[in-house]
Amino acid sequence: MTSGFSLPKLSANSRRMIILSAAVVLMAVLLILLNADCSGCAVCGNDASVQEEHDHEHDHAVSGTDSGDELILDKMSDDMVSMTLKNLAGSYTIRRDEESGLLTIDPLSGLPINEDFVENIWYSALTLGYVRAVETEDTVPYGFDRPQAQFTCTYKDGSQIEVCIGNAMPGTNIHYYYTISTRPGWVYATDFSAAFFQGDQYWLSDDIFSGDGTGFGAEIGNINVWGSAFPATLIMEQNNTEDKSDPWYDCDYVIKSPAIAPTDNYNISVLRDELSSITASEALIAYPTEQQITECGLDRPYAVVKHQRGGVWHVLRIARVTHDILCVKADGIEVIYELEADNYPMLSSLSPELLRGTQVHVRRFAAVEEMTFTFSEQFGGERISFRLERVESGNDLYEYYLFRDGEEVNYTTYKSMLEVFNNAAAVSFGDGLTAEQPALTVEIKYFDEFAREREIITYTEAGTRRYRCAINGEGDAIVTEMWLDQLRSAIENIN
Repeated sequence: MTSGFSLPKLSANSRRMIILSAAVVLMAVLLILLNADCSGCAVCGNDASVQEEHDHEHDHAVSGTDSGDELILDKMSDDMVSMTLKNLAGSYTIRRDEESGLLTIDPLSGLPINEDFVENIWYSALTLGYVRAVETEDTVPYGFDRPQAQFTCTYKDGSQIEVCIGNAMPGTNIHYYYTISTRPGWVYATDFSAAFFQGDQYWLSDDIFSGDGTGFGAEIGNINVWGSAFPATLIMEQNNTEDKSDPWYDCDYVIKSPAIAPTDNYNISVLRDELSSITASEALIAYPTEQQITECGLDRPYAVVKHQRGGVWHVLRIARVTHDILCVKADGIEVIYELEADNYPMLSSLSPELLRGTQVHVRRFAAVEEMTFTFSEQFGGERISFRLERVESGNDLYEYYLFRDGEEVNYTTYKSMLEVFNNAAAVSFGDGLTAEQPALTVEIKYFDEFAREREIITYTEAGTRRYRCAINGEGDAIVTEMWLDQLRSAIENIN
């Protein structure tokens, strides 16, 4: 049985229009409800993603503003005289030096400072905006009872502004802050530079010698090294001679003490590069105490490197903390730095053996007028003399004639002997002689034009099949008996 009333059938288009109209009405209702629910929120600024911490605000009055582009603080660099920063790591005062125009930071004045970092915080303090503003009487929930940092800016007109930085918003780098004595009752939030929360290590430059302009890339001059790894101070001077008769003509540096000797060209080059580009991985301690110096091993460094940097003498003390880490401190710079040993293979393994070359003596054929070899009875007891005569052939060229004990011989084989003589290599260094008289004495006279003194080179037994070489009475290079045998054989082959 059916009722006498029935609903008319709707077309598809009619049903679609009814559904659309209902949706519009529903959206309007939701928007009205949403606006009403948010009328008490205090969110302002341009960062809509930051959520309000309702648990901090439910018990005090909250109001909002919509002026996120407004600047709470807006100054020029020339307006500011000084800035004092206090944080959990320390207290610092920054001001610009009137003469140099550079920023200084106390109490680190006089130490190598990372100028870029100091400039960063100086300019960061000139302007302050916000991404959120909250009007509240209760500042404790925002961390102002235990502030992360406070800074005070003093301006040329005598005015000041003090800013207190509190907690960070959860999951963000945005910190709450308020300005003391201005805009009371308002708390703001913005993204502060990490510099506001840093300590000594942050401000100190990793370029150890940058303070006097002899930092990264400085030209390295003469070098002296001593320390627990060195029985005696090694004094090394640059060798810039253009005199090809100089015994160390091919050497970049010559050791002047404890014995005159060449350096190892490759190793000394690596050392110079490391000194020139030395950069710390971290500044560990500013103004270290004697106890801290001792704890780092710098009271007994294995190497102390006194060197010229851009013409200025500096002293660097080096101690090993672990296999991978070195501690260094430069005299006159009250900072202990950390170096990664792998980055400084020469500084981390300095020793006399590394820096000394194995070359014992090199003499040029064209510079030597006479050579006399006197062997002990052990090696035959002979005395053999060679004299080189030359006749100028024009254009500073010469023809050479060689005489052995007054009789002309082939100077080509003499050149071969001189090559063996020059190839003498030190297998070690030491003073322990086991004989009083030398096994071989070599006397060398140079042509007058070279103005070089006559030399006497001796080889005296210093152990089993080992001989110490001394030039004019000085030297500690040890050569082998095998080399002496080779030299004697080369001399006998000159005919």
